[in-house]
Amino acid sequence: MAIFGKQGLQAGALYLAVIWATYGQKRAGFTKQEQVNKIVGISERKTLAGKKLKGKAYRDEAKSMRAARYANILRAGAARTGGTAGAERYKEYATGEFKTAYEKLGYLR
Repeated sequence: MAIFGKQGLQAGALYLAVIWATYGQKRAGFTKQEQVNKIVGISERKTLAGKKLKGKAYRDEAKSMRAARYANILRAGAARTGGTAGAERYKEYATGEFKTAYEKLGYLR
């Protein structure tokens, strides 16, 4: 403290804290293609857009992707809640109005 004084020491500590906060953070973006592919919604929409389908062909492809996505959601939910209890919990969502309405939509979001 004799060299910097109390305010100089506080300023030095604040400077080091700002430098650490700025450069000591983890990467927030996607660094590899595998990380992007794990995000199903983005990769499915990009795949469908790359096929350059129009009209009915696009809607049919979107419906099939929605059906696969819905099945994956149910499977992941059952696995997350565990075993037979999870399967029973998500059993009611395997059929019904919501499933029909979800798969009927002709676009992906």
